[in-house]
Amino acid sequence: MKGELKAHQLPQKVECFTIEEAKSIFFDFFESRQSEADYFIFFPKNFDACEPVTIFQPGKYEIYCSSGVNANIIFEPLESGSYCLSAQVEENASLKRLFLGKQKDQIELKSEYTLKKNARLTHMSWIDSVSQTTESIKATIVGEGAEADLIGGWHLMEREAIRTTVLVEHRAAYARSNQLFKGVVEESARSWFEGSIYVAKGAHKTESFQKNNNVVFGRAQAKTAPGIQVYHDDVKASHGATIAKPSKEDLFYLLSRGVDENRAKQILIESFLGEIRGKIPFFAKRSA
Repeated sequence: MKGELKAHQLPQKVECFTIEEAKSIFFDFFESRQSEADYFIFFPKNFDACEPVTIFQPGKYEIYCSSGVNANIIFEPLESGSYCLSAQVEENASLKRLFLGKQKDQIELKSEYTLKKNARLTHMSWIDSVSQTTESIKATIVGEGAEADLIGGWHLMEREAIRTTVLVEHRAAYARSNQLFKGVVEESARSWFEGSIYVAKGAHKTESFQKNNNVVFGRAQAKTAPGIQVYHDDVKASHGATIAKPSKEDLFYLLSRGVDENRAKQILIESFLGEIRGKIPFFAKRSA
């Protein structure tokens, strides 16, 4: 698999290198850091993507978004495996990353982001019918005015399982982050969520929020462990988490209106997960 991404996967002017090639071309960038990536994808200054970079195969990908870039990355795995992403988002650049995982045996996701001044990040994942999923997300905000939105959703059944770990580090002032993760687990499925917010001393006017909501059917289980560490006073930070059975009142209302039980259950699930699906572009078109 290592070597080159297919040309049709790259918008014009976006370049992809093996990591050995990248180290020789971008010497200053790699001089003081190590990289175990298979590929290095370079978005040139002020590039505005009309088409996304689409990645189908497992591997380790390093992304560099030059200043002023508007970049889009979509992972649509053709096979099970590990999909790792490390991205540096320079000043006034924007990166949107979407992962759509369906009908796979095992998926491992690892994403690390560094956000410079006024950078924008949108990280989105949707997991459906994957036997085992682990996702680790770390976003480090080092530039003032940067923003990060981390969004994830899952609908698992039978013995499927997901473990999600999130860490957002605020190391600069006037930055904002938001975490929104929602999941439905049925039958014997399992979900684990662990989220953290870290606000460093001096990161004044930070705004950081985290929410994880879960609906559990049957013998399924969901666990959640949100957390915050704040070392500066002038910030806004909060977290919330819920684990609940489906609402008996809502179910009764639908049944009383002539909706059969299976359809009523489907309506409740669609309503609960709609907040996530509505935030994921291409979702309806690609899963139709």
